[in-house]
Amino acid sequence: MFEAKTITWRDLTGNKFLKSLSPAMLSDDGYIKQQAIRRIGEADKTIFKVIYDRDYLIEYIGRFVCRNLFTLGKEETLNLVSEAWDNYYPNTVRRAAKSVASE
Repeated sequence: MFEAKTITWRDLTGNKFLKSLSPAMLSDDGYIKQQAIRRIGEADKTIFKVIYDRDYLIEYIGRFVCRNLFTLGKEETLNLVSEAWDNYYPNTVRRAAKSVASE
């Protein structure tokens, strides 16, 4: 039986940041995704188990949020992220506030 080789996202060639973010990346084992990848110089794709970890998540946020909004500064960028969170998940704000108030 074929066993896919395990690699980390750092071992990928080309654009390493095509995988969307997942909370599982924060776990001790990271998020493991089986993928067909064409290595440089090879005609066929090979199946790998790719580990996406906390470092991937941090690097992704840095590249696609922080780098693009750098001129606004950290505080304004965090304010915008907070506003975006509130727009996408308005009910979580109330639940979090309710659970804190009830303790």
